[in-house]
Amino acid sequence: MFQLVRWPWAVYGSFMGVLVVIRQRNVVFRVTPKGATHPVSLRWGVLFPYIVVVVLSFFPALLVGDAGEASGYYFFLILSQVLYVLALFCIVLIHRHEITQFPR
Repeated sequence: MFQLVRWPWAVYGSFMGVLVVIRQRNVVFRVTPKGATHPVSLRWGVLFPYIVVVVLSFFPALLVGDAGEASGYYFFLILSQVLYVLALFCIVLIHRHEITQFPR
């Protein structure tokens, strides 16, 4: 699951690295917010890349009724949809568990 959910943050880090070189300014990036005294809710920005992948992966299945010889493509399309929906549920549930288990 980690391999599936880490790519948006690798892309974000690469983009910010290029931006730092171009603008020649430092960017503050913290893995965990510092100084928070109450549990922090999960931001939509964290879930956004995964929601976009799930929504956009439904369009090919809707546009093409019969896959014909590309039925293997549909298998991988459905597999990616299932894995990303599972990833979304895992992210939300694990975050919820951590908030209730380890209050700040």
